[in-house]
Amino acid sequence: MKAFQEDRLTFIAPDVQLSPHGWQPEIQTFTFTALREPRARTLAHFRAVSGAVGAERFGAELWPATYGEAARLDRAPTLAEFLGWVRDSRNDNFFVRFFLGLREVDRPLDAADLEAAQAVLRDQMNFVLITERWGEAGCLLRKLGWGVPATTAGPEMAGKAERAEAGEAAEAARLFAEAGGTEEAAAAKALLDELTGLDGQLYAYARTLFVQQLQRCTCCEAKWPQYA
Repeated sequence: MKAFQEDRLTFIAPDVQLSPHGWQPEIQTFTFTALREPRARTLAHFRAVSGAVGAERFGAELWPATYGEAARLDRAPTLAEFLGWVRDSRNDNFFVRFFLGLREVDRPLDAADLEAAQAVLRDQMNFVLITERWGEAGCLLRKLGWGVPATTAGPEMAGKAERAEAGEAAEAARLFAEAGGTEEAAAAKALLDELTGLDGQLYAYARTLFVQQLQRCTCCEAKWPQYA
């Protein structure tokens, strides 16, 4: 942390995960994170590796790293293949693994890991944001000194999160429809649920923390009376 101070950096972020030893900065640091609905995040990751650049890197680096050099892909993965890779490479429940420093660690996660990740959000973060409700976070972000425009409590902003979630659900339905027959699509949905199960619970907990933080913010109470 001293090096960051000497370099006069005002914003730092871990690349792939927090330290498995916990977040214990040596200098006073304001810490926050943002979570996206985990099923939508996983499907967005699939869309990224389905593009030309993403597919090339996935086939040449990520896939062989899990299944061996002989398994190199020369095309974009199918949804079923991608979800299988998420499972086999221990990239399931990305949020829980990220906050505990367990990405690609070859062991399954359990309820104790979920509780530990919840503790990171609760005890080591100054606040927690929700991607789908970004428009409500202006007051919290201004605590960092960022020039975030003031939000307005109009019907358009109030329904933005709901519209975003509806759009994600429609996109998910499209991806599953393209996954193959009814049985294959059902299997992919079940696998996605399995791979994001703990993350879903952590995301729900994060939403609760987010609302509690809005309740403690005077300007947020004025703009979002439903949280007062």
